[in-house]
Amino acid sequence: MNYQLIPTLLTCLLLCTGTALFGQSKNTPVSFPTYNQIKPAREEIMDYVPGPGSGKPDYMKQKVVFNLFDYPAGSVTYIINGKPTTDEKTAKEVINKKGNYVKKASINGPTEDGKRTIYIDYTTNK
Repeated sequence: MNYQLIPTLLTCLLLCTGTALFGQSKNTPVSFPTYNQIKPAREEIMDYVPGPGSGKPDYMKQKVVFNLFDYPAGSVTYIINGKPTTDEKTAKEVINKKGNYVKKASINGPTEDGKRTIYIDYTTNK
């Protein structure tokens, strides 16, 4: 037998035996926790955290800007506080008048004839 092959065979034999003896022979449970193990108790869940020093919710106010007057002339009926008008200039004057605050604005989709209705509710109280 070739004497140079003996050390290589012994090394392979030791590796295979060591792996079989010291390797994991049975499955161990997964060490990463599941959601049920880490989720907080039902009493600990908070949906809203109030701002510092206040017991009341602090709502973010945002100014929304959209143009109600981008539609072709004659294709829109404006209903301003329940009063209909088709004149865009009159609607702009009422909306842009100082002291008038828009509470609600909604734009209906076009009908079969291409006309739409825009509802605008405003108030003079801020």
